[in-house]
Amino acid sequence: MKARQIDILKQPIPTLLVTFLLLVTVQALRAMQHPYPAENIAESLSPLGRLIDTSLEGVAGVVVTLIATLFTSILITRTISRYALSVIRSFVPMVLLSIGVCGILFPIGSPALALSVAMIAKATELMIMSFKRTERFGEVMMAAFWTGTVALIIPDLVWIVALLPIQWLIWQRSPREMVAGVIMTMLPLLLASCGWWFAGKPFGMFAKAWCATLPPFEVMDFEAAYHQMGGILPTLLLATILLLTLASIVASFGAFGSMRVRARKGHLYFSLLYILGVVMMFLLGTPAAVAVAVMGFASVPLIHTFFVRHKGVAIAAIYALVLLLTILTAAAPIWGLF
Repeated sequence: MKARQIDILKQPIPTLLVTFLLLVTVQALRAMQHPYPAENIAESLSPLGRLIDTSLEGVAGVVVTLIATLFTSILITRTISRYALSVIRSFVPMVLLSIGVCGILFPIGSPALALSVAMIAKATELMIMSFKRTERFGEVMMAAFWTGTVALIIPDLVWIVALLPIQWLIWQRSPREMVAGVIMTMLPLLLASCGWWFAGKPFGMFAKAWCATLPPFEVMDFEAAYHQMGGILPTLLLATILLLTLASIVASFGAFGSMRVRARKGHLYFSLLYILGVVMMFLLGTPAAVAVAVMGFASVPLIHTFFVRHKGVAIAAIYALVLLLTILTAAAPIWGLF
């Protein structure tokens, strides 16, 4: 009887932290020996994004990426526990982030991508923080600023800006806050243009170069994406996380009536963000590394809630499966298995 009540969220904190560090370490080793091809993401970077990546090559890029990943994991774990997105506090979200964001395509070759995911995490926390408070211009404006900066670094993520109006409606922001948010979203582009101008270039050249890197509308090239991801193991891991997240979304919507208002709104937003990542990857031609980073981040609170509401041997087996797939995906290139 006890075996049927296995609860992975009640693992000791040291065990979860060691698991997180082990996963990140193995993934970092894989990425340093077999980095994600730079050309696959280079076209998705704006001039600012390329400047970040070229300035942080080698060890510096590895360090910045690892710090950004740790920072993102702490932010999403804190957001889930502090703002009642889940009734159980646990360090499992850190492990889930390592699996979802880093397990398939560790962005070690692109510090710009790792920093962008951290900015998305911070913007999300700021918007959730503003709920049930009036005239929270600070949170709304900074969330919009970080979102605008993400789109400035990686134009393929400009679609996240399109979620801002929906985000403001979900978190019940006033018209004045929305106007301030629009201004702050455009501010990063203005600042970058001014910096370009101070460097002796025409003021509009940066905006023109940024527009040239905006993503086209095109259906995903499955064969190219398969080779970009590295073959069968990362593809299988992506499919497993995709199915698990979709099941989590269905379970979350089925339990909306029993959720607190803040948790309900949070799950709605993360579900929309995950669906946007899927659309970006399969319908908008966004490179796998960029889309998977968004999907992996958005999947964390959803899968965490799924594990909260479902316990037992089967759920523990699913958890063990994704851990095993993640380790194999990271270790296989090092060992020369695939």
